[in-house]
Formats: sequence, C-alpha cells, structure tokens
Amino acid sequence: MKLQKRIFVLTVAIFLFGMSFLVFMTTGVLAQETVVESELETITKDAIKLLEIGFYEEGVSKLKEAIAKDPLSKHIRYTEIYVALATEVPLKYVGDILLFYYQELLKEKKCAIIGIFQSEDAESGGVIVESVIKGGSADKSGIIKGDIILAVNGQKVLNRVELDAVIKPLPIGYTVQVILSREVEGQQLRIEKDVQVVTELGLVNNSKLVWAVFRLVDYGMFAYRAGHIDLTKQAAENIRNLEKSFPSAILWEVVGKCAVLLDALVMADQESPDKAYKYILDNEGLFAEFYVTGHPDYWVPLYTDRSKLAYFVQKDVSELPYPSGEKFEPQPYPDFNGNIIDPLEATH
Repeated sequence: MKLQKRIFVLTVAIFLFGMSFLVFMTTGVLAQETVVESELETITKDAIKLLEIGFYEEGVSKLKEAIAKDPLSKHIRYTEIYVALATEVPLKYVGDILLFYYQELLKEKKCAIIGIFQSEDAESGGVIVESVIKGGSADKSGIIKGDIILAVNGQKVLNRVELDAVIKPLPIGYTVQVILSREVEGQQLRIEKDVQVVTELGLVNNSKLVWAVFRLVDYGMFAYRAGHIDLTKQAAENIRNLEKSFPSAILWEVVGKCAVLLDALVMADQESPDKAYKYILDNEGLFAEFYVTGHPDYWVPLYTDRSKLAYFVQKDVSELPYPSGEKFEPQPYPDFNGNIIDPLEATH
C-alpha cells in the first residue's frame, strides 16, 4: 500500500508539474506576442506621425519596418489606416507602402494543399472537411463537405495538425491516397477505396492571400483617385493572376469578386455606369462591399444609380452614404515595378 501511495503521489506531482510547465510556456508565448504587438503599435504610431508632419521617406521606411515584422498585425492591416493617411500624404507614398505590403504578404512560405477547408477534429479521430474549393483537386476527386479524412498515404491522421504535417511538405502535383469516412443514409460508412488527390500550391498561412487581395484593392482605388486608371486595371488583373497561381488556396468564387469591384469602377468611369452594373450582376454581385460604402469618395462613378448600388451592397437606398463631391487632382503614383508615373503619362 505504501508503494502504491508513493506511486500515486509521484504521479500527481508529475501531472501538476506538467500542467505548471504548460501554463508557464503558454503564458510566455502570450507575453511574447503582447510585446511584439506593443512594439508594432509604437513603430506604426511613430511612422504615421512622421508621415503626417512631412517626413515622408522616413515615415514610409518605418511603416515598412512594421509590415515586415508582422503583415497581419491589427495595427497596420486595415484599409482605414491608409485612407486616413491619404488625406495628409501624397498618394505616391501610400501606393509605395501598399505595394511593399502586397509583396511582403506573398513572401509567406509555399506548401502543398489539397483544396479543402478543415473545420474541426472528429471526436473519434480524423479531420472534418468544412468545405471544398470548387474545381480544386479535392473537389475533382469526389471529396465533399462533411467527409472525415482518416488517413493519407496509409498514415493515420487524428487531427488537423497531423493532416497538415503529412500534406504540406509534399511536392506540388504529387498524387496522394486519402481514406475517408462518409455519412450515408445516417450512418458513418468507411470508404477505403482509393481517393486520388493531387497536391496544389498554397501558402503555409493562406489567409495572407486574402490580405494580399485587399492590398491590391487598396492600391487600385488609390490609383484611381490619383488619376491612374490603367493601374487600377492592373490591380484587378493581378487579383486574377493570384487566383491562377493559387487556385485552391482560398474561396476565389468569393474573394475573387474584388477584381469585379475594380473592373466595375473602371467600366463605370470609362464606359457607363449601367454597363458596370450589368457587369456586376453577371458576375453574381460584389464582395468586400465595405470598400464602396465605407469610402464613397473613391467609388463615385458607382454611385450614379443609388438604387442599383444599394441592391448590390444589400442596403436600403437611405442607408447609402453620399460622396463628398470633393474634386481630386491627378498625382504621381507608383506602378507595379515601383516606377513613379507622372499624371501626364497616365491613362484616364
């Protein structure tokens, strides 16, 4: 009995030590993240202050420093920050920052993916498929929403971490065998036939692709304001190029509509608002409507018919803001190669 008691006491002690160590490590990680965020907040505030008082190169350099440290930081990722800057700072500097930001996001490490979104770990082991990228390799192989991935190439996967550990290091274009559990007529039936899935290109953190698209929208709308509508067109084209490069990394049928938004702005300006509205309708609406409703001065041509615009942004006409009517003067603006383009060279 004494021996059993000692073993019990030792077991409890080991457990408590383990829990204490886990709490210590977790607290340490959180504290480190807090320090980094605090540092980024300080750098960002200093950068914005420098820009506002006219030290443009120094402010741009500091803001790029913050972006390079963590491009997903809440202190630098929101469009409102750059809209506010644009009221104080020549747009060529804002455009330069956005191009740098876009490029930094795409520096994320590349990896293999199979075109699914994972929702949660199954209670009995495996990973539940939340959704499947339309037209992606998983979709083509027959994987559907609700399937539970149990094994890849004969290796069991108990959770999302294990699935990523198996898939992400694989070469692009590599064919894997996936074993699934699928509910059929109310029962979980294990399908052990070969489900062949070809790996595709993704990022370790695919959310950076979404933010890269938002940076392109930012760049495009500021280009339009600066009088460089040709660069707005290029921003839309670059969104489509991202989709071609990473077809199964994010839900392009949703996020890809950001290109439609920029296309419509160009179309409303250069052709007619009615043609732009028809284009939006044909492409099944907009995404990121907050750009249009949150910053109306940048999307003035789309406000020509407020009823139609209200329909696309899913608001009542009375809820739509009004553009200020402020006239924007053409300004120099950077192209995608970093060259500053004079307004006289721009196509508007």
